[in-house]
Amino acid sequence: MDDDQLALLYAASDAFILPTRFEGMPTVVLEAMARARPIIVSDVGATAELVTPHNGYLLPPGNADALYNAILAFAERPPEVRAKMGRYSYERVLERFSWPVVAQSYLALFRRIAAR
Repeated sequence: MDDDQLALLYAASDAFILPTRFEGMPTVVLEAMARARPIIVSDVGATAELVTPHNGYLLPPGNADALYNAILAFAERPPEVRAKMGRYSYERVLERFSWPVVAQSYLALFRRIAAR
């Protein structure tokens, strides 16, 4: 799928949902957040670092009832609240995972190592 098709799919979606049992740091969740999408994801790997009550739902892995309830709760929120959740996703990914932030984290790490 090319970037234009992906952009259209994100634009047409209300939320990004990843009910998985195994993940590390799921890049696809970061991509959805960068597209200002609320997220509904399983609590596996590093996903707990990505989700707050302001931008989505963190689910027990393999719990279909929790997934159902999260989707239902999200769908029942007013459109302006869902849009705000998407903005929080975007702000969170910029604050914690943008290239400048990641680069500064690496520089700080390298400085600590070099100082030893």
